[in-house]
Amino acid sequence: LFLALPAAPRTRLRPTLPIALGAFGATVLPLMLYFVANPAAAMSRISTVGGLTGGGPRELVSTLVRESALVAGAFTGFTGDPLLRHNIPGRAPFTPIPALLVGLGVAVAGWTILRRGRTTRGAWTLLLWLALLCVPAILAAEDNPHFTRLFGALPAALLLAGYPPAWFIANRPRRPGQVQTAWMGGATLAFLLLVDGLLSGRAYFDDWAKRDLYPWYQGDYWEIGEFATAHGDGLTVVPVLDDAYSLEYAFPQNARLDVRAADPALETQLQSHMVPGGLLAVALWDEGVEKAADARGTVTFYAAREGAELEPVAYRRNTLHPYQLGDTPQFTAPGQSVAVVQDFGPSGALASSAPTVPPVTLAGVRWGSAFPNADRSAADLAAGTALWAILTWDVHAPNPALRVATELVDGDGRQIAPSDEWLWPEMLPGMLPVADPTAGNRVNTYHLLQVPVTQPPGPATLRVKLYDDTTLQPLPPIGQDGKVTVDLATATIVPPLSTPQIADVMPSNAVAGEQAAAFSSAVTILGSDSLPATLEPGSTLVVRLLLQMPAMTPSPSSPTETALTLAMPDADLVAAIPLPTGSAPGQIIHLFARLPIPPTLSPVRYPVALGAGSGRILPLGEVLIDGRPYLAEAPAIAYPVVAQVADHLTLLGVDSPVPLEVRPGEPLPVTLVWQVEQSEPRNLIRFVHVLKDDPTLTSQDALVAQEDTTPCRGTCPSRGWRRGEVLLDEAGVLMPADAPPGDYRLAVGWYDAATGTRLPIHDAAGQRLPDDLLVLPLPVVVTTEGP
Repeated sequence: LFLALPAAPRTRLRPTLPIALGAFGATVLPLMLYFVANPAAAMSRISTVGGLTGGGPRELVSTLVRESALVAGAFTGFTGDPLLRHNIPGRAPFTPIPALLVGLGVAVAGWTILRRGRTTRGAWTLLLWLALLCVPAILAAEDNPHFTRLFGALPAALLLAGYPPAWFIANRPRRPGQVQTAWMGGATLAFLLLVDGLLSGRAYFDDWAKRDLYPWYQGDYWEIGEFATAHGDGLTVVPVLDDAYSLEYAFPQNARLDVRAADPALETQLQSHMVPGGLLAVALWDEGVEKAADARGTVTFYAAREGAELEPVAYRRNTLHPYQLGDTPQFTAPGQSVAVVQDFGPSGALASSAPTVPPVTLAGVRWGSAFPNADRSAADLAAGTALWAILTWDVHAPNPALRVATELVDGDGRQIAPSDEWLWPEMLPGMLPVADPTAGNRVNTYHLLQVPVTQPPGPATLRVKLYDDTTLQPLPPIGQDGKVTVDLATATIVPPLSTPQIADVMPSNAVAGEQAAAFSSAVTILGSDSLPATLEPGSTLVVRLLLQMPAMTPSPSSPTETALTLAMPDADLVAAIPLPTGSAPGQIIHLFARLPIPPTLSPVRYPVALGAGSGRILPLGEVLIDGRPYLAEAPAIAYPVVAQVADHLTLLGVDSPVPLEVRPGEPLPVTLVWQVEQSEPRNLIRFVHVLKDDPTLTSQDALVAQEDTTPCRGTCPSRGWRRGEVLLDEAGVLMPADAPPGDYRLAVGWYDAATGTRLPIHDAAGQRLPDDLLVLPLPVVVTTEGP
């Protein structure tokens, strides 16, 4: 710009040139020093001149024209910077009124140059200034209009926007009518600019600053730093990605620890930095790429294992979870170690298509008792505390749908505590992978299983199961004889460290104090959970009771009941409820009382009561026996047939008239007799096909009629099956009204309602049937003769 001036102005400005150059040098010196120390960064900036690289002359011209139009649109109100941190997304820096003034200013400057007016030099200077300082953005050809590259051109654009009012003032009208019109036009322009300024101020300083700039300028990191500084007597742990921002520049030496959750030295880091008995706060990201910094919840797992969680502190993009550590945190505790190598993979009908390498291998287990138990490596844990477990997996074929379900079960197989985690959470939508999900990866899953404070003393087994979250189907352990879970270890539940308040554990169906104390000399009955409204014949009534053991052990001479009973007096049904051993004096425990319901019990309402050995009765409520009866044995079958449907059902045969004759338009009177082998969480559909008796046709071409339905006319949904029960499944398939007389065949099969996939069917010899379709040995004759 200095060199573009005529000789006389250059001479007058020459004394100021050293000052300008000095100011420029002082401005760019820090940046130059940074580039000297980081030459790679300098080269990366130089290499951003994308408009001059790649393609031939035609592509180069096309690129420069396109980028020039984008840059021009920034000053004429048509295009906005696509980068959110630079500006409101898509918003041009000049709104319509200022953009109109800029356009008029360029026109006035051009007209002045053509007319060689007295301000020609100023017009040349502004246009050259604007054009020259737009060149870097045009040559970069990246994210245009790139505002930070256009900052130098902004003053020229603002001065050009002032050109039209300046020209108007210089050539203002003299006549009274024209003066009044000019004043009205000026006032209107000022009003429009004022309104536009207020709206722009709100958009920038309220909406944009609060909504969009917060994540771009690390407002969440700043809040974490302030929290860590305010709680200097503890430790704030921040799971970060490898390229995460650091708070050292603003919060040096505060009580903050940035960690990589997958770092093998994480336990040692936490142990060396924690404050015994102090506060440990963990930052969990709720949105953004930082969610993947601890996708497995590793840091939270260790914090919860070693302390008691306090009230979380919620910020905009993250939540700080504080934990009060115990006096002797044991982050590096080895725990109980289980040597295990267990493969999980397809089985049964899918085994033939399984890969030679199993998709998942359980390669190791560490477990123990969590805070406030004294020893993290102990096999005993108090009721009301948690068992921790770290499972190590070799993932040969990563699957984002696989989940790891662990559970503690008591001696009766009843679940005490569950824990369910993703096997590969980094592969979930919205996650930025922190590890390459390829074959051969070794990963950990972290589990805390909270034992109820009322859990009776006794052994508890730790189990694990893999399943597909989309289908809910288990990935069975190979070599476990059809089991879907693997037993890993046995812990011992001991009495709680402190007796809970009765009000905190009181069930919904509480018992009055006097009645509770007087009911039994062995225990105090505090209450029970509400009874189910209805039960099906053949099911089991399960009632959760809450009891309190005696405060003192009875003397040998004191008679006490050794058992309680659960009864339906009107049905003459009674089941004993043995009391547990090993409980502490005054301990509050829960028990599950079970009363089997006969399949033949009449469908009416029955009172349910609790009984004591002394003959006292405590009413608990009523239960309605209703629903389809449970059939344990199959009736006589006209056509015995044996076929296996996956692992779920066995076809015992078909019951129908002999011979089976039907007229067109009538239903086929056929009853399929099935026996349930195992319960089924999916919604399964049974289909019956009527086929032409022509062996040359495919099953699809031979199809004449079909029925797809829930079995037993909709009354036997698969999710309600009970192992061992017999289903009498009446088919209602209709023959078409135009079906010609002759012989037909009947075929049956099953499919998953969610996926449409047929279940595999094997015959009595174990051979899988084509199309998973069983053709029944039942001749069907369509006749036009009357009955």
